[in-house]
Amino acid sequence: MPGRGVSALPLPSIGPHGRGITPPSRPGGREGFLSDVIVDLGFADRATVEQAVRAARSPGATMDGVLLETGAITEDQLAHARAERHGLPFLDLEVYDVDPAAANLVAPQAARQHRCVPVGWAGPRLVLAVADPTDAATAAMLPGLSGQKTLAAVASSTALDELIGRLPLPAPHGELEAVEDPAAPEPPAAEEPPVAPTPQPQALDEELSDLGPRLEDALARAREYQRELATARMEVEARTMELEVLRTKLTEAETDTVRARAEAEHSDHELRSLRSQLETESWRRSTVEARLARVEAELFAAEQAAQAVRDAQRRIRASLGDDPPPG
Repeated sequence: MPGRGVSALPLPSIGPHGRGITPPSRPGGREGFLSDVIVDLGFADRATVEQAVRAARSPGATMDGVLLETGAITEDQLAHARAERHGLPFLDLEVYDVDPAAANLVAPQAARQHRCVPVGWAGPRLVLAVADPTDAATAAMLPGLSGQKTLAAVASSTALDELIGRLPLPAPHGELEAVEDPAAPEPPAAEEPPVAPTPQPQALDEELSDLGPRLEDALARAREYQRELATARMEVEARTMELEVLRTKLTEAETDTVRARAEAEHSDHELRSLRSQLETESWRRSTVEARLARVEAELFAAEQAAQAVRDAQRRIRASLGDDPPPG
């Protein structure tokens, strides 16, 4: 709807509330899975993340939940990784100076329902602290933020829940109420305001006749706003369903990736084993061929010796006169 935009651009100079906000390194967000972003940011190594992905195959378990339970990453690191993946700023509520005037723009019940709290200003934009980056699109539609240009920033769930639990925030210190000085002179009595003349019946009729069209115009605008609001809610619900489907597909894709990596490692192990067996068989073949060559040489020598013996026998017979000498 007009006037309700959520920006994911890098933050400009934010003034006194800039401390505690880390702009995204890639405004358009990062491709790949959340696990890849955690590894790229150096919050956990690849082996630890893949082990968490395998553990997340259990019903009710998630990869980030496993990393948090095992202490591999902190909640702030998880929030930072989520912000990087979606191209949003990361908000550290323990460092950021929350503006009570901004935080009290929404009712505590609405903040708890949507898990979103305005915390300050970034130039003309109102900074909204959210725990889930997918809620950034609907955060700007909170009651009390109509017409505000907003900037969503991702904070840790625990810090955001703690801030919501303290709503509404007290006014900043230093705003003292005026105290009456007994020695001060009394202010002069205020003059009585002039009494407005009583409107005549004809003037009342004219005003009533003018109120009719204006009232109808206001009702028409209200109905138009209601239709726009209903359309926006339907679009939000449709986008939410699409996001749930995408989350399911992403989880399945992560599982398939882990499975494919495991199968690739197994295939590589089998390939190395086959190569080792091939080298062993090649060595055995070389040994057998060498032995065969030696046997053939010995056989050839034996045949030569046998031929020599036969030749000797013929010569002996020839000398004895038993056989005619060879031609």
